Amino acid sequence: MDEIKTLNCTKALADFRDVPSAGSACLSFIVGLYGITGGRLVLARTQPRVRQVLEIARISTVIPFVDDIESGLAALRGECSAVPRSQDRQSP
Repeated sequence: MDEIKTLNCTKALADFRDVPSAGSACLSFIVGLYGITGGRLVLARTQPRVRQVLEIARISTVIPFVDDIESGLAALRGECSAVPRSQDRQSP
């Protein structure tokens, strides 16, 4: 997180492929990263267990989850509308 802050990054794509679980430290990291980037954060390849925790914490309502890196990069470039997963499941 310090490196992102030092580089003044305004967008971030976090690959969660190797993150097997999410506790308070993980949630704190995600919220901090979201703040540093001004809300331009996308999480890619989250494990089902992690995704469940993030959905319970309602993080999924403000931070989009994508299935792969390419989709995350496209979302950050504005080429597609990365809607948070919880909104994907709602019927129109």
